Amino acid sequence: MATLFPDTLSPPLCNSNEDKIRLIILFTQFLFMQLPNDEILRELFPEFIDSWLTDMRTVFPQLILEHNKSDLRRLGHTLKGSAAQFGVMDLREFGIEIMEYAEKSEFEKASEVSEKILKRLLEIREFLDNNV
Repeated sequence: MATLFPDTLSPPLCNSNEDKIRLIILFTQFLFMQLPNDEILRELFPEFIDSWLTDMRTVFPQLILEHNKSDLRRLGHTLKGSAAQFGVMDLREFGIEIMEYAEKSEFEKASEVSEKILKRLLEIREFLDNNV
């Protein structure tokens, strides 16, 4: 079976082509986050990720369960703004989607977006744990 990269170019964390592809995708996504040059924001970035992981696991499901349209919209708005501040533009876009679905009371669609948000946050957390 052909490998994606010669062994000499393979990062030590990669045991399979799937691992290599996953690492490339994760690294590419991290590169395109456009992190600000502000040293303080860079220091706060891991805390930002951890805080949103907590909110997406605890606060978000409760808002969906209660069909709390206004607080769900506020959560999306906060994600939009804070993600933009840190340069994580895909999370910013997810925040906009959450706001739109909250306004339309489309809680199922908002839940689908929350899965994408949580996945992305976990990818970033994993990258930070392994590389920073």
